[in-house]
Amino acid sequence: VYHDNYLYVGDSLNRTLRKITVDTGVVTTCAGLSGMYGVEDGNGSSARFFLITSLSTDGIYLYMTDYIRIRKMRISTLDVSTLAGYSTGGSSYYGAADGSGNAAIFYQPNGITVAGSYLYVTDVMTNCIRKIQ
Repeated sequence: VYHDNYLYVGDSLNRTLRKITVDTGVVTTCAGLSGMYGVEDGNGSSARFFLITSLSTDGIYLYMTDYIRIRKMRISTLDVSTLAGYSTGGSSYYGAADGSGNAAIFYQPNGITVAGSYLYVTDVMTNCIRKIQ
């Protein structure tokens, strides 16, 4: 996803979020630690991802699908948090259930976009489009 002269890319195999400066092609890692997977929230390299498959932005946050969760990163601070999807103590649950925070359950969300004040997420294995406020 493009924002403010940067291209943000989910480097799924390295489990990181990368930033490419469009003018120079310089690549830096914003969040995650190469090769270290997980679902921990945190700042920059202390955050852990499982499998980033898509990104979107509202100009303040980057939103990403991360295996069975929806994550967000504040662009200015690199703080990563889980917005929706079940995650407690390293446990995982997948399926389809509406709700807020970890009460919402996804099964391979694979597309995400911002439209107004909503996020729309395609959930591949449940064949549905989900809306997050």
